[in-house]
Amino acid sequence: MRFRRARPGTVTDQATAWQRLLGAGVVLVILAMQFLDSRHGVTGGPWVVSAQLVLCALATVVAVPSAWRRRSEITPAVWWLVGAFTLIQAWSLVSALVSPASVIRQGTIPRVYQVMPVVTGWLTMTAAVTVLVAMGSAVRRWSLAWAGVALLVGTLLDWPVQAVIHRSPRVASGMGGSAVLHVALILSAAVLADRALGASGRSRYWWWTGAAVGLVLSLLTGSRGALIVAAVLVLMCLLTWGRRTARRVVLIVIIAAGAALAVAISVVHSLHRLATWRSPLRASTYQVAWQAVTESPGRLLLGVGSGSLFPWYAIEAKLYPAPGDRQVVTQYGRVLTSAHSSYVAVGSELGLVMLAVLVALVGMLWQRAVRTIREPGGTVAPVQTLALAAVTVAWLFDSYLVKNFSVSLWWWLVAVSTGLADADSRDRGEPARS
Repeated sequence: MRFRRARPGTVTDQATAWQRLLGAGVVLVILAMQFLDSRHGVTGGPWVVSAQLVLCALATVVAVPSAWRRRSEITPAVWWLVGAFTLIQAWSLVSALVSPASVIRQGTIPRVYQVMPVVTGWLTMTAAVTVLVAMGSAVRRWSLAWAGVALLVGTLLDWPVQAVIHRSPRVASGMGGSAVLHVALILSAAVLADRALGASGRSRYWWWTGAAVGLVLSLLTGSRGALIVAAVLVLMCLLTWGRRTARRVVLIVIIAAGAALAVAISVVHSLHRLATWRSPLRASTYQVAWQAVTESPGRLLLGVGSGSLFPWYAIEAKLYPAPGDRQVVTQYGRVLTSAHSSYVAVGSELGLVMLAVLVALVGMLWQRAVRTIREPGGTVAPVQTLALAAVTVAWLFDSYLVKNFSVSLWWWLVAVSTGLADADSRDRGEPARS
């Protein structure tokens, strides 16, 4: 019997009880997030420390010793993602400490409310990375898939509750409202689709059913961003597999889904917004942001300061009551409480330098997606790779990674596991999948 020598700094891939516990913990956390809003603090409002920060800090501390022993398994792609985002958050932290305090009509916001979202965003990333690396490839393979199932089941169970709370039939859950949840749902659909591609027998149809449910739920959020991202993902799948006999099947599914969506928009009143693409409040907010950063070359390069323009954390932490029109009056003008765009948030508050880093991060995701389109058998997670690139389009319409941290946690889990998947396959000596 021949044994393969492990690389220095690695451990065997035989799953331990501790690793299986980490995998089960990820599934339970994702399920719990569909019912509990992690934005809330551990004490009554106003709060400074959110439940998200506490959860991710604990997960990082618990998992980092095991992750450190397996650090050589981290692929260059994951290192680039982690490094780029860490650079953005480090810049944000310095910017939050030295920039002018945020001033709105209700008063001056304490600087800690500019610092805490930066810390929370970075710990969200570290929690995903350390836990996934610590659990090993054997556990990652089933943990991510069942976490995707848990997300969909939890969303379906919490949907009636959210419909009563928001007085809207649009799909939502504790993880996020209708405007942002579609990113998590589309990523879940991609995870289950990849699981279906690798399955055999009757189980394959169950995984495909789960992927279809995720895609349908994303459209039922009524988000215009969801419609655009779904269209981009379907187009990418057509470019990847449409050259083969699957073309007819894919086209039939697209036509059927389009017809069903058209009927839903005409019948369900809350989905009428999918036919309307004007958003005056966002347009005016972006105009104020542009005027603020173009006042001087220094602001254009370095931004106005992290948290100075969009004081969303103080509003969500109940320091000040949420305005009825979702707008606040700042020293720069009247804006929405948050940028509703990761690119606008980074570009206006951190400047062109960090916007370039964010664009480079997005460019790496799209480079991997283009490579997958050209050679779908070159990765063991082709649909996830395509979906990770597609959802960056949604970053135009709402803030992810730098806000909406529960959805961002799922994004990081999918992104890091996708980056590690190819290395896991090579280590096991598996052939590439077509």
